[in-house]
Formats: sequence, structure tokens, C-alpha cells
Amino acid sequence: MIICGLDISKTHYALVIKDTETKAVDYILCTTAKPIIKKAVKDEIIVHELKAWQSFKKEIESQEAYNLYLCSAIYNYLLEDLVTIPELKGTMAIEGYAIHGSGQVLQIAEIAGLAKTIFYNAYWKIRILAPRSVKLWATGNGSAEKNEILEKAIEEKLYIPDYIIKTDTAYDISDAYFLMRMVETELKIRKDPLYMKKLTEQQKVVFNRVTKANPNNILSTPFIWKKTEKEIKL
Repeated sequence: MIICGLDISKTHYALVIKDTETKAVDYILCTTAKPIIKKAVKDEIIVHELKAWQSFKKEIESQEAYNLYLCSAIYNYLLEDLVTIPELKGTMAIEGYAIHGSGQVLQIAEIAGLAKTIFYNAYWKIRILAPRSVKLWATGNGSAEKNEILEKAIEEKLYIPDYIIKTDTAYDISDAYFLMRMVETELKIRKDPLYMKKLTEQQKVVFNRVTKANPNNILSTPFIWKKTEKEIKL
């Protein structure tokens, strides 16, 4: 079984992939940071390059054109990623929107919508997880800073090269990692409800947490899932 976590932004993303049979955890990156790209290629990490705004505007000085370029490039890269994943179908956790975040949230939403469409049409099960829930799961603090989440990922022996550690790309990887871990745990609980006893109190809170926007907790909320004809008949 393949389980993934996707942390996606306007100009970068990290896709963390776990094969539950082999226990192997890998990741795919997309970034505008050329120094990371060069070194990651040498380390045989799959990495996609996006043009930065400064180089793009030399060709077409239009922010709207740049936004469309980003959407198109990330969409195509994610399609490539889908082909490289060992199984055609799996379970994917994607972080929801920080509604009170930066003014770029609408542009990020455009890109995230394309990402959801790709995996939905590929018959993946999709789980959308709130940013606060990811922080609470990873650190026990729903207001944790990104560096705290990164530290927890490293504690769990997630390998991130030194040349990435001090960059925003490291935060993408650690967020995506915990998205993957959360949906992995959800699947284990659905298979065996007693697995819940192995969680910390804060992690139990995440699965039982409700808000005005989400009045049902995670375990009572179905996956976003486009079923095949065979699955519909079942």
C-alpha cells in the first residue's frame, strides 16, 4: 500500500511517499531554489525546477501570467510524480488552507485544487487535514512554529540533507511527512480501533476534534474518493 502526504504552496511542494510493505519513505520536491536542485539531483532525489518570478518577468512582465505558469507547471509535475509512484492508487493527505494566512491563499487554492483533481481522477482516497491539526499531531501544540515540526520529523529519523535543513523546503518535507503519518495512522485505526490506545493524548484529540467548519471528526468523515465502477457495484 502507498500512503502520501502533500504540502503544497505557490512556488514549491514536497510529496512524501511511504510504501507500507517495505517501510521505505521517499520524497519528491518542487522548488525555485537552484542550489537545492543541483545538490538534490546528485543525491538522486527527484526534484522539479520552477522558474522564479525574477527570471520569469524578463520574458513576460505579468504577475497573472506567472501565476498561470506556476499552476500549469505544478500540475504537469504532479502528473509526472503520479507515474513514478509504485502503485496506481493509494491514500493521500493534503493540508487544508490557512484561511487567515497570507494574501496568496487564493493562488495557493488554485494550485491545490489542481492537485486534488489529479489524485481524485486517479482514484486515490484523499484526506484534507487542517494546518492546526497537523501541528497538534506533530508537536502537541496547535500553534507550533514550522521549525518545531521539522525538529519532530528529524527526531523520527526522517532523513533531510544538510543543504536543505536551513531552507523552507525542509519545512515542506516535514509538513508532508506528518500529513502522511496522520493518514497512515487513520488507516490503522479504521482497521483496528484499539490502535487508538497507542496514540498520545494530543494525537487522540486530533482524531476527535471538531470545529464550526468541520462539525464531524476525522474518523466520522469519509475520504474524498472517486470510486471505480467495480467499487461502486460492491
